[in-house]
Amino acid sequence: MKYLYGDGTASPLDINYVEFLRDVLDFSVTMLMAADVVTKYRRKADERDHQAAGELRQLRTLDKRVNEALDDMTGLEQAPMTENSISVIRAAGLREVRRTEHEVQETLTIEREEVNRAIATERARNHKRLETLLLRHDLPNSDQWVNVKLGADNQYEATLEGRSTTEVTWVIELDIPTDHLFGDLVRLDRIRPQLSIQVPEEAGWVRKRVKLSAYKLSNKYVVAITQRSANGRIKLRTAPQDSDVGLDITFGAQGQLISLARLTKDGAALPFEPEREDRNLLEGLWQELSRAAQQLAGQRRALGEARLDDTPLEEHTNPVSLVKRLVAEIAPVVREISSRSLSPGELVLKRVLGDDRREEVFVSKGDLLEKLAPLSARMRRLFDPLGLVESSPPRSQPAIADPEDPEDLADTARRPPPSTKAPPPPRRRPKKPPASVREADRPDGDSVEVALDELE
Repeated sequence: MKYLYGDGTASPLDINYVEFLRDVLDFSVTMLMAADVVTKYRRKADERDHQAAGELRQLRTLDKRVNEALDDMTGLEQAPMTENSISVIRAAGLREVRRTEHEVQETLTIEREEVNRAIATERARNHKRLETLLLRHDLPNSDQWVNVKLGADNQYEATLEGRSTTEVTWVIELDIPTDHLFGDLVRLDRIRPQLSIQVPEEAGWVRKRVKLSAYKLSNKYVVAITQRSANGRIKLRTAPQDSDVGLDITFGAQGQLISLARLTKDGAALPFEPEREDRNLLEGLWQELSRAAQQLAGQRRALGEARLDDTPLEEHTNPVSLVKRLVAEIAPVVREISSRSLSPGELVLKRVLGDDRREEVFVSKGDLLEKLAPLSARMRRLFDPLGLVESSPPRSQPAIADPEDPEDLADTARRPPPSTKAPPPPRRRPKKPPASVREADRPDGDSVEVALDELE
């Protein structure tokens, strides 16, 4: 059912975009907050790395100075007992330094593993967050296909595979109602009794020739119907399990038959060109089966797989990019709805119910902005393209963050004013940050600060 804009003019929308927008904002907020949590975990680990590096430097300095002091004593004439004491002290000092170094490294490894587990757990929740959105809505500018395959228990399994221009791909597990065509094993005589086509076969003992013979389809089982882009395929077999004998039929755009192959007992695939009447018959079969499969698209049970930029979503290091892409996709539609809404503070859609009745769905922009309240000011600016705020006060010049100490997003715009005191003179030997800290500053890190810098 097509929706109207708030001013009563026609729109291309066939979904409740107001409800969709609400759910997109809920999804985006949880994704951004999760990214902030991951950032804090990483920063905590980097600080601990830096602290451990300082402890190790102190231990090496201690070892060096103890040995220098003992070396000064060694140059003098010493009694045998004194020489022995120097050797014992040197060995004991070395053992203690090595023991403490090992303890520092071991503790650091344990703490880093705990942080990595916490980050992995938080990332894994991104899968569930996207599932909540995809079980209710299709992503804008997406293509989807329903695939049905026969399982080992002779029960069909259905999935909804899709991809979006936001570089997200997914596989959603579908439920099959018991009263649906694929709720029970499908042998073609259930829907097309006495169905058969003509297939070429060799005949003759001495003089080989090819003749057309009737090939019965009504006793074949549908073991799979799959789709990908404009192409689709039906697999028919003589038995539901452990059978390679039957037909593979491939269809193209508009359900036009592309290829047809008969599979024999010896495993050979024999392609052939069907008769015109048989072509029409098989294309009609495809229309019937694919239509039945497509009816399952709304029976969504769980998100089986989700990938962003061809990487599992739970492993993606910058899921914030998905939020930015989603906002960019929906922003033109949201702005158009806003411009066609008679109330400047609302987004309004209408739809005709019939019998001179019309339904109006709306949401106030204030309610939508309230959903963004848990985010920092900088995070909220990601949603500026939606035009939910009519006018914004000019932003002050942001303070420059120290690259060795990335600023947390939650503290953005909450910095104390800069000190008026003269800065201290630079140190003679500035410390170089450990590798782990420098690694966190790379653009592909988990830092939401870095992610937002890339997106702006």
